Amino acid sequence: MTDYQEELEHLDTISLLDLRNNLGDTISRVSNTDDPIVITKNGKLLAAVVSLDDAVLLEWAKDKYYVELAMIAEARQRPDAS
Repeated sequence: MTDYQEELEHLDTISLLDLRNNLGDTISRVSNTDDPIVITKNGKLLAAVVSLDDAVLLEWAKDKYYVELAMIAEARQRPDAS
């Protein structure tokens, strides 16, 4: 089990086949509860269905993370001021 799998253990899961058969209900559930649902295929974690609010938050966090990485890389390339 990888680290992220342990982090997701508390979330509900749905198989890809069940998702295909219950897509509308699954999307409604995620939208109404704001709780993500992890999609599995052959018992392996594949993806997740998340609310729109969570998707926006995720994109914001990723953007912030990448900006910070770029700033760190830029700072490392500057000559020492001392």
